[in-house]
Amino acid sequence: MRTNYYDVLGVSPAATAAEIKARYLALMRRNHPDVNSSPMANRRAAELNEAFRCLTDPEMRRRHDEQLARRRAEAISVRSVALGRQRRGTSLALRRKRPFYRRYETQIAVIALVVATSAAAWRIEQDLLAQNRGNQFGQASPEDDGEARLAVAAISEASARETQAMPVVSQDAVASGVNAFRRISAGNDPAAVRAASVECHDQVGGEFASWENLDFCVAFDLAAFLAYARDGTTSVNTAYFVDRHDRAAHLYVSRVVSLEAIDRRLAFIRGLVEPKPAKVQRTPTQRVLHGIAKRGRNLLELVFDGDPESNDSQSADRDF
Repeated sequence: MRTNYYDVLGVSPAATAAEIKARYLALMRRNHPDVNSSPMANRRAAELNEAFRCLTDPEMRRRHDEQLARRRAEAISVRSVALGRQRRGTSLALRRKRPFYRRYETQIAVIALVVATSAAAWRIEQDLLAQNRGNQFGQASPEDDGEARLAVAAISEASARETQAMPVVSQDAVASGVNAFRRISAGNDPAAVRAASVECHDQVGGEFASWENLDFCVAFDLAAFLAYARDGTTSVNTAYFVDRHDRAAHLYVSRVVSLEAIDRRLAFIRGLVEPKPAKVQRTPTQRVLHGIAKRGRNLLELVFDGDPESNDSQSADRDF
C-alpha cells in the first residue's frame, strides 16, 4: 500500500460511504483533467479514483484499515525497543563509574548525530515540499504562491456563485412534507411511512427533479427521524431514517458542489421542521422583577470586577 487513502480524500477513518462519495465528487470536479489544465491533473485524478474504489469496497477498506493499524503497531514497537535499549545503556554507564569526561561521550556523539540527521532531514523535506508545490501548479518559480492564491480565490468565487444560484428553500414544500408524514403516520403503520419515503426518493432520483421535491423528501425524512428518535419502539424504522438523515446531503450533491451551502440549506430545513420551544409567559410583575434583577447583577459585576473586557466577555457568554 503506497499511501493513506483517507488522507488522499481528506476524510476521517470514521467517514460514511455517503461522505466519502460526496468528497470524491467535489474533488473530481476540481481536479478532473477536462477542467484542470495542470500537468498533475491526471495523476491526481488517478489517486482519487484509487482511493474512492478502495474505501467504497467494504472488503478492501477493511484490509486498508488493518494495514494502517499494523503500521502504527510496528512504529510503536520499534520506538519501545529503542527506548528500552537506551535505558539499559544509560544504567550500565552509571554502574561503571567512569570519569566524567568519558561518561557522556557516547550520549554527546549520539546527540550530535541526531542533530545533524534532523537538520539534513529538515532540509530534504523543505526541498521536497518546494518541488511538490512546483509540480502541483505546473512550474517551479517564485510566482507559485501567487498562482496558488489565485486558484483558491477562483474556487471560492465558484462556490459563492453556486450558493447564490441555489434557489431558496420552499417553505410550502417543507410544510407539505411534514404534513404528509403526519397524515401517513396517523394510521400507526411504520411500514407505510417507510414505503412513502422510498417512493419519494425514487421520484427525485432523476436529474430533472425539482428543488421543491428534494426539499419535500428531506422534510419528510427529517420529520420521521425526529418522531421515531423520541419513540424507541420502532427500532427498524429509526435505523432507516437515521441513515436517510445522514445521507440527506447526497440529494443535492449532483446540483451543488459546495458542501457548506448544502449544510446551510439542511440546517434551515431542520429549523422549519423542529418544533419551536414554548415561550415562557411572564406576568407584568414578573417582567419588572426580572428586569430589576438583571440590572442589579450587571451593576454588581461592574463594581466588583472593574474590568470592562471581562464584563464584555461575561455578557457575551450569557448571550450564548
